[in-house]
Order: sequence, then structure tokens, then C-alpha cells
Amino acid sequence: MGPVFRRLRVLAAGFALACFALCCNPVEPDNGPGGDTPGTDPGKPTQKPEAVISFYSIDGTQLSELIMPPAGGNVQLVIESNADWNVFTGVSWLVATPNFGSEGSSTITLKAAPNTGLEPLSTEISVTCFGTATGSASITATQQVFEASTKFVFNNDPGYAFAEGGAGYVVIDVEEDWTASTNLPWLSVSPQSGGPGKVRLDLSSEPNSLTKDREAELRLTYSSGKTESVLIKQHADVFTKKFVRRANILQAHKLYYDSSVKLDMTLMILPYPETNQYQVITNSDFGTAKLCTSDTGFKYLMDYRTSGFPPSGSEFIYHRYTVDFYTFATSVKLVSEPNLPYDTESSEYKRFTSVCTAMVDDKWVKIVDPTHPKIVEWSDRLWEKANGNHLEYARACANFVAQNFKYEIFDFGNSIDEIVQRMSGDCGNMHVVWMSLVRCKGIPARPILMLIPSKDGEEIGTHARGEFYLAGYG
Repeated sequence: MGPVFRRLRVLAAGFALACFALCCNPVEPDNGPGGDTPGTDPGKPTQKPEAVISFYSIDGTQLSELIMPPAGGNVQLVIESNADWNVFTGVSWLVATPNFGSEGSSTITLKAAPNTGLEPLSTEISVTCFGTATGSASITATQQVFEASTKFVFNNDPGYAFAEGGAGYVVIDVEEDWTASTNLPWLSVSPQSGGPGKVRLDLSSEPNSLTKDREAELRLTYSSGKTESVLIKQHADVFTKKFVRRANILQAHKLYYDSSVKLDMTLMILPYPETNQYQVITNSDFGTAKLCTSDTGFKYLMDYRTSGFPPSGSEFIYHRYTVDFYTFATSVKLVSEPNLPYDTESSEYKRFTSVCTAMVDDKWVKIVDPTHPKIVEWSDRLWEKANGNHLEYARACANFVAQNFKYEIFDFGNSIDEIVQRMSGDCGNMHVVWMSLVRCKGIPARPILMLIPSKDGEEIGTHARGEFYLAGYG
């Protein structure tokens, strides 16, 4: 329960975003994980053979599809291949362990959650080979509806409450009168009674100030006397917020023009900073400018004039405000479940795991690209090194960028393709490489672009970094 995309801030913890802290202190590239320094390509590439992948049951029967139990549970799958491989289910209700393997015959366990929805579920389990051979194959897994008197369907992060507390809901489908209750005071439910049919139960959780996870039960008692319950887990709070300082900021645009110029129209735009977990904005003053919201939800200030133009050199648009700055420390040791499934159907998940494009030099180019061949190659090596652990993988990606990319500032060549070819760039270039690597394994990551003010509030620089979302934590 809580926001679908609350950030996992790891800069203060000393990893995951370490590459951006190090980008002003560049180090010499070393050999990347498992081979030559990435980006070098001596001679012509060798054509790799096609991968040969087959699926079998534990008793040796070759399979063309998998049937998962409606009530949930484990099914073993044997994968035979002529190269190392990764496996992806693409859905949150089905988890593969391990999700990578070596050439030959390997057995994985597929763990399915109960299908508490109203329709059967289906997904393609995809196996992708790398190393000595390339290619992929897939097998379809289906799961029928779990027929039970109660269907618990959570809105997001199933069965979890975020450590800072908040609201969420559960949808139940019942056939008789019922009452709802919880066994611990930190979790409350409303309404607490009702009749047959599909009902939404709103849940509210208090912040968890403990240094360990905790669980509470949501209980349903029926008019027939039968009871059912489901566990709600709340993780320990891994984030510590600290006030840094307060600053009074002035952002302004001035327009200079010759006295012989007759202006017919002016249009000036300023980005509008908003309160978030890193900053609190107060005392906002932007004069006659208009506060607008883009189609994607971003706010900005606009000054449009057809008359009453100020003299040359005057402020056409400005924004004065007070901002309180905060930092976050992350207690990584408190993360007890680093590989919880993501809500892969949510719009925010899809947005922050996809390719990102931008207009550069009058053409559209890919800026963040988890499908780029070099990104995929590096990602596979780092994923294996991290043993599929989401937290360790983010750390490995950060270390890889810091060790293999040289800090340089370019006024051109900012597409992901150009950056990985030259193996250098500024903080903006480096953070998109990190985001591409993280997104390559289905972990949501997004950019953070920052204005750096002086003590008197004037802009002295900007910085770009990235952050990723860890399911069940933020």
C-alpha cells in the first residue's frame, strides 16, 4: 500500500548512485566484468551460433506448455540449452528461481501466487541465451481461477504496507454477510461489515518505527461462523530523512533587444519546482506569470504578452520561493526481501522500464535504451555477478559505470549509442547508462535533475543522477 513509485534512495548509502558522486573524480577504466573493457571491438565480430533451448518436466517429458495450480504453488521446469541463459516471466504472479543458468540441463522452480482474479492468467516464460550462443525460446504458462469463498485482491504491492504508513485497499468477493477486523492496532480497515458481493475494503497503516519487519492479520468473519484471514506485512523503514538547509531562490529570464526592434509577441517559460521528498517549497511568488500543467503532469510558468513589454534587460518572467532541502540515508541491511515482484501492469512500471527518446539536433534519438546490444551484454554479466539480487544488481551497475566511463563534458553526442561507443560523458550521460542497465532487468529507474543554488539563492550549477524502485520498499 502506498505510492506505486516511491523512491529507493541509495546515494547516501554509498552505492547504486555512486557513479554520479564519482563522476567529478574520474577513475581509469578497468576491465569490465568477465572480459575486455566494454566499448572496444578489435577486429570483426565473430558470428555466434543459434541457441538451442528445450523445456522438460522433472520426469523428462518434453513440454510445450505449463499448467500452474489455481491455488498457487511450485512447479519445477527443466531447461536444456547450449549456452548460458536468463529466464523472465514478465508478470508478478509467477516467479522463477533461479532466473539464470548455465549451458546444459538445469532445473528451476516456478512459484505461482493464487489466482484470486475473475479470469484465467497466462504468460510467456522467456529464456534468452548469451555467451557462446544467442537466441531465445518461450513456453506458455496458464493458471485457472482459484475458486474460493473469498478473493483477496490488493491494489498494489500485494500484502504489503509501506514503512512510512499510508492507505491502500483490498477487493473481496463474498457470498454471505461478513465483518472485517485486524489483530493489531497499527492496521485498520473500513468498512467493518457488509453483505454478499464484491466489496472494497480500505486499509490504513501507521508508520513502522521499528528496525524490523512486522505483520498483521486482516480477518473476515462470516454469518455462518467461518473465518478467513490474510497477512499484511510492513517492512522496517530503510530511509532516514535529514534536514540540510533553507535557501531563498530567484529564477528569472531577461530579454535583451535593440531599441529599434518592435515586439509583437513574447512567450517565456520557466520550470516550476514542486514539493517532494527532497525539498519543501514555500513563499512562491511569480508575479503575473501563469501556472500551467503539461499533458504529462509537469508544472511550468508561462508569460505570454502581446503588449506592455518591459525594457530590454528587464525580467520578463521570474519565480521567487523558499526551499528547505533534505537528504536521505538508506539502511540497506534492513532490506529483508530484495526480490519482491513488481506490478508489471501499472503505467508507472511500464514508463520507468521502457526506452526513452528525446529531440537532439533536430532528430529523435534514444537516450535511455535497455534494449541496446551493449547494454544487454553488460547487463547479463552484471546480473550473473549479482546472482539476480535486485539490490546487488543496482550496486553492480553503479560500480561498473564509475569504473569504466571517463568523465568528460560534451555539447554533442548525447544519445545512448554515442555514449557507449566513446565510453565517456558527464553526469547526465553516465546516469542514462546506469538507468539503461537497471531497466534492462525490469527494475524501474528514473532520472533526477537538480538545480544547485548558492547560499544567496543564485544558480551555480546543475546535476543529474538516477534512482530505482525496489518493490515493497520504495
